[in-house]
Amino acid sequence: MLIRWFLSHQWKQARRSSFWQKSLAINIFLGFFILLMLLELLGLGLMLRTILSEVYPGQDLVKIFNSVLLYYFAIDLILRYLMQSLPVMAAQPYFHLPVRKSVIVNYMLAKSKLFILNYLPLLVLIPWAVKTVSVEYSTTQALQWLFGIIFLIFTNNFIIVYVKRQIFSRPWIVAVFGFVVIGFILLDSLGVYSISHISAKLFLYLITVPWAFLVPLIMLFMVYLLNFVYLRSRMYIEEISMKKHRRVDTLAGIAYLKSLGRVGELIAFELKLYWRNKRSKSLLYLMPIFLLYGFFFYPQDMYQDMGGMMIFVGIFITGGVGMSIGNYFLGWESSFFDAILANNIDFDKYFRAKYMILLGTAVFSYVVTLPYAFYGWEILYINTMCFLMNIGVSAHVILIFCSNNKKRMDLSRGAAFNYQGVGASQFIIMLPLLLLPVVIYALFALFLDRIPAVTILGLLGIAGLLFHKMIMQQVVLRFRKRRYIIAEGFREK
Repeated sequence: MLIRWFLSHQWKQARRSSFWQKSLAINIFLGFFILLMLLELLGLGLMLRTILSEVYPGQDLVKIFNSVLLYYFAIDLILRYLMQSLPVMAAQPYFHLPVRKSVIVNYMLAKSKLFILNYLPLLVLIPWAVKTVSVEYSTTQALQWLFGIIFLIFTNNFIIVYVKRQIFSRPWIVAVFGFVVIGFILLDSLGVYSISHISAKLFLYLITVPWAFLVPLIMLFMVYLLNFVYLRSRMYIEEISMKKHRRVDTLAGIAYLKSLGRVGELIAFELKLYWRNKRSKSLLYLMPIFLLYGFFFYPQDMYQDMGGMMIFVGIFITGGVGMSIGNYFLGWESSFFDAILANNIDFDKYFRAKYMILLGTAVFSYVVTLPYAFYGWEILYINTMCFLMNIGVSAHVILIFCSNNKKRMDLSRGAAFNYQGVGASQFIIMLPLLLLPVVIYALFALFLDRIPAVTILGLLGIAGLLFHKMIMQQVVLRFRKRRYIIAEGFREK
C-alpha cells in the first residue's frame, strides 16, 4: 500500500514537472533511441550462437561466452559510473507522517533498479540461455546460470549507488579503477595472466554446481544491506537539506543537470543554443554519419588487418560528434561573447560544462556503436580504447585549442557550404585529434602486438583523466590570457 502511495506521488511529480510538459520532442527521440537499442540487442541475442559458431567453429561456445563475462562486468561498472544517476526522493514531507524510514529507504533503493543497464543485457542473456546453455547442458542448469548473472548485474547496480554516494567529489578513483582494469586486460593479452580463463571457469560453476548461484545472491544481499544501513543512518532532517533553487526555463530542468549546479545550467544553456540555431542544428543532423561510419570499414576483410585504419575509425566514431561540436567552441557564443565576459561567470565551471558536453557525446557515441561487436570482440576493444583516448586526451586538446578561435559565426545560416566562422585553427586541430592516435599506435606496434599497442591509447586516456584538474587549470589560464583578443575577433562582422 505504501509503495503504491509513493509511486503515485512520484508519478504526479514527474507529470507536473516543466521538463515533462515542455520536452515532448526530446522524450519521443529518447523513446525511439531506446527502442532501436532494444531491437539491436535482441537481434544480437537471437543471432549470437550463429555468429560465434562461425567465428569459433568446433569450439565450446558456452566457454567462449563465459570467458568475456568478467570483462563485461568491469566495463559495466565504468559505464554505470558515467551514466547512472543516484536514486533521489524528497523525503522530508514524509518525516512527520507515520511512515517508517526503512520503507522510504527501501523505496529509494528500489528506484535504482529501474536503470536501463539492468535490463538491456537480458535481451542477450535470455536468448543465449535458451538457445545455447539449455541445449548444451539442461534447462535447470541454464536457469541457475541465468539467475546467477542477473544477481551479479544488480550487484553492480548497488555497488555503483554506494560508490557514487561516497566518492562523488573524487572522480579520480574511477580513473584508477579503469587503469587497473586496463592493466589486467594488458596482462591477459600478453599471456601473463589469463582473465578470460578465470572468467570461463568461474561462470562454469554457475552451470555445473547447483548451489553456486547462491553466491551472487549473497553478494547482492550484502551490497543492498550496505546501502540500506548507509541511507538509514542519514534519514534525518539535519542530514537532508532542502535547498530552494530558482526556477529557470531551460533544459536545466533535467534532474541530472540540476545535480551539477551551475555547471548544469551552463550545459543546459549551451544545449539550447545548439538546438535552437540553424547552423548548429544542421551539424547535429550529421551525427548518424559519424556513428554509421564503421559500416564502411568493418565488413571489409582488407581493413581488419590494418591496425592504423581500425584506430582511425574507432577515434572517429566515438569522438567525431564531440570533435565537430568542440571544434567551434567559443565561436558558438560569438554573438554574445562580450556579455559572457561582462557577467560574473566562473570560467572554471564554464569550461567544465564544455568538457561535460564532450564527455556526454563520447559516451553516447560509444554506447550506440556497441553493436559493432557483431564484427568481432577485438573491434569492441579497439573502440573502447579509442573512447578512453577521446575523453582523456582529445577532449582536453579541443579545450586548449578552442582559445585560438576568434572568428565570428552566424548561427542563423545553415552549415552546408558555409565557411563563415571557419579558420585555419579548425583544420589544424583536426590533425592531432585524428592522426596522432594512429601515429602513437604505429610506433608501439613496431615493438608490441596489436592489442598491447592499442591498449597504450587507453592508458593515455586514463592518464589524461588522472591529470584532468591540472589540465583544466591550464585551459582556463590560457583562455584568460586570450579572452580579450578573442572578443575583439568576434566583434568583426
